[in-house]
Amino acid sequence: MIVSYRKVVDDLKNNNSNMSREEKLKSSLPHLDGQEVPMFPQIEVKDDSYKWVWYIVTAVVLMLFAAFNYLFVVVKVDGRSMESTLTSGQFVLAKRHEEIKRFDIVVLSEREEEGGDEKAVIKRVIGLPGDTITVIDGNLYVNEYKYNETYIQKKNRVKFDNVDWTLKVPDESVFVMGDNRDISKDSRLVGSFRLDAVKGVKVLGGKD
Repeated sequence: MIVSYRKVVDDLKNNNSNMSREEKLKSSLPHLDGQEVPMFPQIEVKDDSYKWVWYIVTAVVLMLFAAFNYLFVVVKVDGRSMESTLTSGQFVLAKRHEEIKRFDIVVLSEREEEGGDEKAVIKRVIGLPGDTITVIDGNLYVNEYKYNETYIQKKNRVKFDNVDWTLKVPDESVFVMGDNRDISKDSRLVGSFRLDAVKGVKVLGGKD
């Protein structure tokens, strides 16, 4: 009589389904008939698949953090030089690799002394490379066009309204000033900043 392989397998499954662990061991070790069957310890297999979830989540978070740092810089305002547009203690979000336009608020890297530590400062771009900047009685002219600086409060430009000067912005540089003209230490004192000193253009924080 020919018995199909499938039927044999099914019969074995049916016979074993109601057997205890010890009975299954006896049936698989017939040479130990009548002897004590050794009971090997069961091995518990742990499911560590959840760890991969944490690895993936951690990797995604690190990639997002790196991408954020590549695209943006966050700086805390220190001092009153940009009042009342920005006040000391506020945080500014600036976008890196952004085209710089006249009157943008930017984050710059400054060294107080040659070879010293870098410090982040926040100022407003007044002149772009090649621009001629002129101030007459506190009125701003860029390339002979007058600009009304509505972002400056009158109380912050008392001394500024009594000065006259003119200059040309060097190539690959920007001329910056703080909105609190009477106290800001900016390009009027330290000169123009090179374009590579600009770390980002403000996109969030304070007023425009």
